[in-house]
Amino acid sequence: METTQTASPMVDRSAFQRDLLVAIRDDPGASGRSLGQQLEQYYDSVTNPRLYQNLSELEAAGLVNKTASDDRSNAYRLTDDGRDALDADLTWRGDGEGDA
Repeated sequence: METTQTASPMVDRSAFQRDLLVAIRDDPGASGRSLGQQLEQYYDSVTNPRLYQNLSELEAAGLVNKTASDDRSNAYRLTDDGRDALDADLTWRGDGEGDA
C-alpha cells in the first residue's frame, strides 16, 4: 500500500513568514517593531525591510490584517484564513500546536 504525503498547507511561505505568523498568533495586535524584536531571538538579523516586506506579503495573501494603532504604528492580527493556514501547517508538521 502506497501512502502519499501532501505538501505543507503553507508550502509557498518561507520559514521566516511562518515564524512571523506564529508571533502574530501569540501576540495579536503587536506592532511591527515588537514582532521584529520577538523574531530577533531566533534570527541573526531582522532588518526593517525584511520584516515589513514579509508582513506586506502576508497581508496581500490574506493571512494578516494590518490596522493603524496610532499615528506611527500598525497593529497586526491573523485573519481567519491566516489562523486556519497556520493551524493546518502546525498540525501537518506534528507540532501539536494546531487549533491553539
